[in-house]
Order: sequence, then C-alpha cells, then structure tokens
Amino acid sequence: MPGHSEGYEIPDSLTATYGQTLSEVALPSGWTWDEPNALVGLLGMQEHKATFTPSDTENYKTVSLEMRIQVAKATLTAEDYTAPTAKDLTYNNEEMELISAGSVKVEGLIFFYSVDGGNTWNEEIPTRKNAGSCTVQWKVSGNNNYIEVGGTLSAGIKKKVLGWYSGDLSASKA
Repeated sequence: MPGHSEGYEIPDSLTATYGQTLSEVALPSGWTWDEPNALVGLLGMQEHKATFTPSDTENYKTVSLEMRIQVAKATLTAEDYTAPTAKDLTYNNEEMELISAGSVKVEGLIFFYSVDGGNTWNEEIPTRKNAGSCTVQWKVSGNNNYIEVGGTLSAGIKKKVLGWYSGDLSASKA
C-alpha cells in the first residue's frame, strides 16, 4: 500500500558498553542512527533515535523510532590508571607512607586502600611507624560506569640495623 512503510524489524536486544558511540552498535538492515557519533550514554537502559529507510522509497515511508540500548560497564585499561607500588622503607622512628599512590586518568574514579582485608577502605595512603609488614589492598572505584579493578601489595618497614661503636666504652676518670 502506498504511504505505508514496508515491513521492518525493530531490534529488541541492543547492547553497548559505556564509552562507545552509536555507530559501534549494529542495527538491522535498513536502519541507521540519527546521530551515529553520539555516545551511547550512561550505564543502564538508554534510548536513541534511529531511522528505517525502505528500499522502495517511492511507495513506502521512512520510519523514525527511539531504540532502546542496554549499556554495560566499561573495563578500565592499562592506559586509564597507574597502580600503586610498595616503597622500600627502613625504620626511622617516623610515620611513613607504605606505598606510592596510584593515579587515574578517568574522571570520577578514585583509588581506595585497605590494610584490614578489605573491611574498611580509605582514600588516604596507609602509613606505619614501626617495623613490620602488612598487606595493602587497593581498588579503583567511584564511577558506576566502569568495572572496579584492584590488587594487593606486600608492604612494610624493615628493621633498622644498629651501627657499632668502635671507640673506648670504658668510663673515664678525672
């Protein structure tokens, strides 16, 4: 029938990953994204306009609809962050940071640290004063659009070696 659109398939299970553009989300034949360079959006269900162009445009209308896309969390890459590292420390009777801080290039992400097996997390770098070792857990978190990453470091403060005095230790008499 002229004036009606020819049969078309409406996709119902489109998926994408946070950070992708619509052009990276495949549509069935005849469909195109109205804004292919637009980002898919935040984590969760998002809607974007697409247009179906029939093969016979003289007899059938084009159709524009909002397409639903389920957006999943993105995975951080090695370029997105630098993991913390353990420091080589020797006891000096002062409070010392056990690790060098990690850094992150993605907005909204923060490093968190734990020294109690992950029961409590803190943005502050763990410190100690006395010699001994511990396990420092770290994670990059704070932005729901990314999968959390983390790791574990062995850190600590080595005992200081006392020096020897080679002089006369006997009491002098005047």
